[in-house]
Amino acid sequence: MFAYIAKGIAALMVLLALFVAYSVADYLLFQKPSYEDALDKINHLHGVETCQSIPSTTYETFLLFNPSNLQTYYFRSDCFQLVAVQTRDENLCDQVNERKSIFFDGSGVSATACRKAVAEVRNKDFAERVRPESVHKIEGIKVDSAPSGDIEVRFVPAGTLWGTYRFTISLIDPSGADLGMLNDLETHLSDRRDPLFASLQRRKIQALTAGRNGCGKVFALRIDLKLLRDDHGQLQRSNLSADQLESMGTQSLPLKTTQPADCP
Repeated sequence: MFAYIAKGIAALMVLLALFVAYSVADYLLFQKPSYEDALDKINHLHGVETCQSIPSTTYETFLLFNPSNLQTYYFRSDCFQLVAVQTRDENLCDQVNERKSIFFDGSGVSATACRKAVAEVRNKDFAERVRPESVHKIEGIKVDSAPSGDIEVRFVPAGTLWGTYRFTISLIDPSGADLGMLNDLETHLSDRRDPLFASLQRRKIQALTAGRNGCGKVFALRIDLKLLRDDHGQLQRSNLSADQLESMGTQSLPLKTTQPADCP
């Protein structure tokens, strides 16, 4: 009886060895160039166009240390599944094909798995709301004069919410009246503390202050930052007030920027 068991184990080992040899030969002879190209594209994913450029037959396999249902898959299908989850578009799951294998389970990359993953992330989005403390606020305003006389404005947005924000700068007279817009820009912010910059032309500032300036009169800049939309579409169901979406800061302009040249 032990002899039969030994022969069975030996036969199984032979089959496994043949399979490994076939996989290696297939990779070296046919898969390697397209495999490396597909892997590079997955690592530099730019949407559906990237997925469409990957051959449908290029695959990954023998992933013994992956989760049990991700031991083999087609790169193109994996790409479409990733984009479907990122964009919450379950229609892209129609492009996801499961790779079948005798020895390895690839059901983790399949149309069914894709739709399940999209549904899960949608449910997570619905459960989440934009937290007021995550919205970017203005912090650390700095105003400098350039050699040309123009004004350089810099501030650090403090927050973590990825989204599109409106960044505006207005000129304010000594009484607090708004004299006009100097900068109006829509920009995307992430969870990094990357500073925002604006260069304001001195001649435009002087045009707005004409007839209002005088020796010793201090004009100021009002900087506003307002969240327009977040990346995950959570803002519409968050019921945030206008004050929670917007922050404002002011900074005085150097006197030499606005006062007449004959002032002491």
